[in-house]
Amino acid sequence: MAIPQNAGKSFIAGGLTIAILFLLMAGKLDFDNDHLLSKKVAEIFKLKDNYWVLLLLTAILNGLVAGFAALSGSLFRKMLSSKRRR
Repeated sequence: MAIPQNAGKSFIAGGLTIAILFLLMAGKLDFDNDHLLSKKVAEIFKLKDNYWVLLLLTAILNGLVAGFAALSGSLFRKMLSSKRRR
């Protein structure tokens, strides 16, 4: 069951939660394979040997997507509850 929150709290809670979880999961998987893929992708983006920057950027991007999903869910719940009151 979801916990009703205002739009701002929903965005921050959803975004931070997914960003942190993604960073932990991707970091563990990346560490387990000695950063093979992330180093190659970092070279493509001219990040030299900074594979951790790539992990941070993808975690931020995933956090933004999840934050907007949580925000739209909160606004949709608000819209439905205001229609029921009429």
